[in-house]
Amino acid sequence: MSSNAEQALLLYSTEQQPPAFDHLTETGSNFSILSANAFVETPHMIAEDPRVIVVDLTQCSPTLNNRLADTLGDSRFTDVSLVLLLNPDDIETMVPGLLAQASEILPLPIDVDAVRNTVTDYHRHYQQKKALSEDLNSVVHSLKAMTKGSFTYRTLSEAKSLSQLLSLICPNSSDAAVGLLELMINSIEHGNLEISFEEKGQLLNAGRWQSEILKRLLDPDLGKRSATIEFVQTPDGISFTISDEGPGFNVSEYLDALPQKPKRMSLDNFTSFHGRGIQVAKQICFDDLEYLGRGNQVKVSILRQADNGLLQ
Repeated sequence: MSSNAEQALLLYSTEQQPPAFDHLTETGSNFSILSANAFVETPHMIAEDPRVIVVDLTQCSPTLNNRLADTLGDSRFTDVSLVLLLNPDDIETMVPGLLAQASEILPLPIDVDAVRNTVTDYHRHYQQKKALSEDLNSVVHSLKAMTKGSFTYRTLSEAKSLSQLLSLICPNSSDAAVGLLELMINSIEHGNLEISFEEKGQLLNAGRWQSEILKRLLDPDLGKRSATIEFVQTPDGISFTISDEGPGFNVSEYLDALPQKPKRMSLDNFTSFHGRGIQVAKQICFDDLEYLGRGNQVKVSILRQADNGLLQ
C-alpha cells in the first residue's frame, strides 16, 4: 500500500457483508473488508496496519463486542482511528472499553459518503500527527513565536490533543495541560452538550458518562456545535480564551467561595475533579480565571516569570 493511500479496514458483524461496504471499495479508496469474527480470531494476519478501522456493529453480540475491545486494545492499534457504526439507542449497551477507543461514532444505516469522508479526515489527521511527532520541537518553537492563534474542537479526544499541545508553550506545562483540559471538557459537556452538574454526577455513578457524551455528539442539533480556544502571547504572559455554543451558566456560586490561599492539590488524576474543575483551574493552574458574557466563555492567564519566560 502507498503511504498516501486511505488505508482503512472495514469490519462487519453481520452474517453477510453489507452492500454499503461494496460501494465503498468501488470508490477507488484503499479499503479492505473482513468479518469482525475473522479479525478477532487472526488479527496478526492483516498484511499491513490500517490507518482507520471502521466497524459495523449492526448485529454485534456481547461476546464479539468484548473480543473487539480486547483485540483493538492491543498496542499495535494504538495509533489507529476507530470508527463505530451503530444505532444511537444501542450506545448504553455497548462495552465501555470499545466506546472509549472510538474516535468517531456514525449512526446506522450506513451512509457511504459519511464513512468515506470520515476515513479521509482521519487519514489526513494521521498524516498531520505523524508529521507533528517527527518535528514536534519545531512546531512548539513556532507556536512560541506566534503572538496569537485560534483552534476549533468538538470531541473529548480533540480537546485532549489540543490541551497537551498548547500546554507546551506555557511555563508549567503539566499544570497548564490539566487546567486547559478541564475547562475544554466543560465547554463540551456542560456547554455544547448541555449536561448539567447533577446529570454528570448521576452518569459517572452509573458508569455512563462517556456513552452519554458520544450519544449527544450524534444529536443533530447538539452534535454540530463546536468550541474554540484562542491564545494571545505578550511579553507579560499568555492568555487563553475558551468559548462554546451552549446557553452558559452562573459560575458565581463556585468562584465566590474559593479560598484566598488554597492548599496545593495533586493533578495526577484530573478525572476526579467533578464539581471542583473550575476551582482547580483557578487555584492551581492559572494566575487568573474569568468567565465572560453569559458563562459560555472563560479567559485564563499565566504570568510570565522572570526566570522562566514564555518566548525563548
